[in-house]
Amino acid sequence: MAFSLKNKPMAWKRISQPYKAKRHRGIDLAAPTGTPVYATQNGTVVAASKGAWDWSYGNMVAIYHGHGTYTNHAHLSKIKVRVGQKVKAGQLIGLCGSTGRSTGPHLHFEIHLGRKWNRVNPKPYLDKAGKVTKRPEYKKGGTYTLKEDMNIRMTSSSNSPKIGVRHWSKDAQKHATKDGLLKKGTKVTAVAVVRNNGETWLKTPSGYICAVNSKGKVYIK
Repeated sequence: MAFSLKNKPMAWKRISQPYKAKRHRGIDLAAPTGTPVYATQNGTVVAASKGAWDWSYGNMVAIYHGHGTYTNHAHLSKIKVRVGQKVKAGQLIGLCGSTGRSTGPHLHFEIHLGRKWNRVNPKPYLDKAGKVTKRPEYKKGGTYTLKEDMNIRMTSSSNSPKIGVRHWSKDAQKHATKDGLLKKGTKVTAVAVVRNNGETWLKTPSGYICAVNSKGKVYIK
């Protein structure tokens, strides 16, 4: 998934309030009231009203981008889209303001990665060009390639016990490292695709392998 602040004015370059994991789960981008706010990626509007998710957001627009991922744009002075509307990256969705719990005009921008309310720091997802690495489209039955040596686990969690090589499928055993990892470059087939706490896991005949972690790092392409 790539996010881009399309047609961003100079004001968007200044983060007036950074992301803080426990207190401020988004970034504030200072700008005058009426500054255009654009969709950061193609998607479907799932919220477009005052306090739709929480009163503190004021006028807000939330967009669903697929794979459990949402963006939220809060404190708007005006909303320019409606729920259910399909939008494209760079399309006008509202105007900057200071509605809700706000002390001055700005855009409060959030990324909910993998599921609603799993809010992550948006800053790493906005490089100089306003883009991040695109997430592959994983599908059941699809075949993918490991970008790194990887553990195989019993469940779709990084805290889950590792599965020993002798319990892998015969084909997977051919691609094991001396340390009991599945080698980089190995092709795996997804028996199922599981999204859990902002992560994406592929279930293989040998067990579960993390495809994308909660910070958006891609291990399988």
